[in-house]
Amino acid sequence: MTTEDRATVAKRAAALLGAQLAPRWQPLPHQIPPPGNWYGWALIAGRGAGKTDACAEYVARHVKGPPCLPGPVPHWIGIIAPTLGDAATACVEGPSGILAHDPSARGPISAPGGSVVRWTNGSQAKLFGTDSPGDVERLRAGGNTCLIWAEELAAWRHLDAAWDQMRFGLRSGPRPHWVASTTPKPKPLIKKLVAGAVANTVLTTGTTYDNPHLPEHIRQALEESYGGTQLGQQ
Repeated sequence: MTTEDRATVAKRAAALLGAQLAPRWQPLPHQIPPPGNWYGWALIAGRGAGKTDACAEYVARHVKGPPCLPGPVPHWIGIIAPTLGDAATACVEGPSGILAHDPSARGPISAPGGSVVRWTNGSQAKLFGTDSPGDVERLRAGGNTCLIWAEELAAWRHLDAAWDQMRFGLRSGPRPHWVASTTPKPKPLIKKLVAGAVANTVLTTGTTYDNPHLPEHIRQALEESYGGTQLGQQ
């Protein structure tokens, strides 16, 4: 092997090692969790802004952090979406979901209490929908949690009732709190979040254009469908 060949191999090896050591998650500014001891983080942004990615990463890091509870299950988490199917596909299995952010997660798994995600350290997240009164009852009976991820909060059909039951069960560990990822809609609760009228909640906003990784054809489709409309402004 010539000196030039050895140099080429060394460069390739260095590049491969650098790729392996590079941070897997490099958040955009609006995807970085706010500092402080907040109770809720509302990430309200346009389609394709990276809301689900940000919350999936937050859940994955929370699971790896200090235990909220003693015993074999250090974290009890709730993942709530418009439907149970949405919770499974968008929050867990999808390209921006938990499995894409944390290889140690497994799920959704059918358990006696419903669909769950499990981690190798014993942590669990239970999936919920909000599409019917029965879904709200299951949320009410779903047990206490240390963290809630509220996916597409503005699209919850039974928003007010599910929101109340979510908060009533959020009481495990030293700092129970929630994160929400949603596109804005003119609903009273969303207006309160935007106005800062929900206690100890931090608001982060963003637009479709804040995500440079969004494919151009998706951006063009959104502009063609919603450009110049009230929904597009939302």
